[in-house]
Amino acid sequence: MNQKIKRHWLIGIVTALVLSGVGTVTRASDDVTVRWDLLKVVPPNLYAGGVASPTAGDGSMITVTGTGTFQMEEGSIDNVSGGGTWETRDASNTVTGSGTYRVRGVVLFMRAPGSLPSPPLVDHIGNAADASSGLAVLRVHYSDGSRGILVVECMLPVGSPPSFVEGITVIKGNLNYLNSSHSPTLFHVQAAHESN
Repeated sequence: MNQKIKRHWLIGIVTALVLSGVGTVTRASDDVTVRWDLLKVVPPNLYAGGVASPTAGDGSMITVTGTGTFQMEEGSIDNVSGGGTWETRDASNTVTGSGTYRVRGVVLFMRAPGSLPSPPLVDHIGNAADASSGLAVLRVHYSDGSRGILVVECMLPVGSPPSFVEGITVIKGNLNYLNSSHSPTLFHVQAAHESN
């Protein structure tokens, strides 16, 4: 199954879970704090503050920034925070809206194997030893009153499963901005008692 079809299936399943009122779906083995970021990459440096611009099938585009955290303990997710900015453009590149979004819940988080090579990459966000591959499905509210989903997927250079891809998918209202052009992302996962 190619990556585009896989993402379509994932979005369909997640949307069904959200619409049916199913709560958090996760598997957590211990008490951890997870941070997610859209990355700004200035080789060999990795910074928070990245920008991603996935496109929809009709040629429209959404540009987003974002970062956030949540805590996982014994299979439940609490203390969800984060968000960023958004701007939409139609297929002719005319701005159709802009504002901010807030993360209101975590539908799913799956951690995966993987690590950063050291050197050459330098992690300026957190402890490089806490960097992780994974996939998070975040429920978001936009400042214009619409709702949606942000899927953040990270595949680290060393040891990540080949089934993972790097990038984001954004749902805003009835539009699915699927094609993220491999926008860089990063998770940091650390024991909650060690987090700042």
